[in-house]
Amino acid sequence: MLSATKKRTLGERLIAAGLITAQQLSIALQEQKRTSELLGKILQDLGFVSESDLSTTLADEMGVATIDVAHMEIDPELLKLVPENIAMQKRLLPIKRAGDVLTIAMANPYDILAIDLVQQSSKCMVDVVTAPETDLATAINHAYGSAAAMDVNIETIIARALAHVR
Repeated sequence: MLSATKKRTLGERLIAAGLITAQQLSIALQEQKRTSELLGKILQDLGFVSESDLSTTLADEMGVATIDVAHMEIDPELLKLVPENIAMQKRLLPIKRAGDVLTIAMANPYDILAIDLVQQSSKCMVDVVTAPETDLATAINHAYGSAAAMDVNIETIIARALAHVR
């Protein structure tokens, strides 16, 4: 159902929150016309808004939670549901599963194609929360790096056990 009030743009929300000025938005919009980059990225690159403030604003706009992924321990079984290349490319991380619902943290909650990819690879319905992109990149590297290291360790242990059996 459509709301009687017009939904505010990202720029309008950032101004209303006191995070940027109208002049900063104007500069960023001119840059966006020139480069076709996402407005949020431009505002960050220009130093007008922090990644954390942008992530929180986007999450509020979509009605989703913002989480801190910096110190989360991710269950290796969840990592098997989302291929590492998708996680890296789309900046998302599976963080929880409840039945057939997989919760992912992602930098851009508007990336419907990424959500569809995760639904296809995991065979789960997807629930989205947001996190700042740099925090996600670090968490993805840590989680998938740890999983890869664990796989190598398990393979080494099996190989050694088999060598002793022979």
